[in-house]
Amino acid sequence: MVHDEGFTRARRELIKRGLNSPQLLARGLEYRMRGAGAPDEARHTIEELTRIREPLGPDDDALRAFLLAEALDVVQGGGAGLHELEATRAVVGDHPLVALGLAERLLSTGQHTAAVDAFHLALGGPLLDLRRPGVIAIVAADAAVRCSRLEEAAWFLDVAASHEETHAAAAARRAQLVDLYRLARRSTPAPEDVAMRSADTLRPRPSLPVLAAAAARVRKAHS
Repeated sequence: MVHDEGFTRARRELIKRGLNSPQLLARGLEYRMRGAGAPDEARHTIEELTRIREPLGPDDDALRAFLLAEALDVVQGGGAGLHELEATRAVVGDHPLVALGLAERLLSTGQHTAAVDAFHLALGGPLLDLRRPGVIAIVAADAAVRCSRLEEAAWFLDVAASHEETHAAAAARRAQLVDLYRLARRSTPAPEDVAMRSADTLRPRPSLPVLAAAAARVRKAHS
């Protein structure tokens, strides 16, 4: 097995977070190397993760749910991964890895607004090298533009610009975003509208109830 710099960094991060289960550490490193893998590899992941019986903390529970959801979607599909993430979210609350898994599934079914909210939560904490934050921020910015949440798109692009690998992509999208702002300004802004938009920008990020409702719509789409 080739231990590249990313693998070593991921291993260090997972160990630093004090994972209680060697199986969880092993599956996390495996995922970092090859993703969920082919169906037989995903089945093996499911078997190993469902064998974990020792008590886990919130971070470990979130990692287990993320990895299990990825494997379940390969083997079963039909929203199986979403169900796993929802069940864990009900126990551990808002967690970056759980939010990331939800955001990607919401986005895949066109739930852009709910996906943007989940991406905010995901980028608020460590992703353990299972995803690259800059890449996630670019995806989130595109989703925000699709649902006309331009202020949030700008925030995501700030995050992406802070990572070298996505700096250029963020700069290109920022230029497009400026054009969108200009178009938006041409087609209205009365002072009261501007005030409302500012208040909307400062609103608290939706938590469990809003994401749960969106997830229910995704489940319905899969059924």
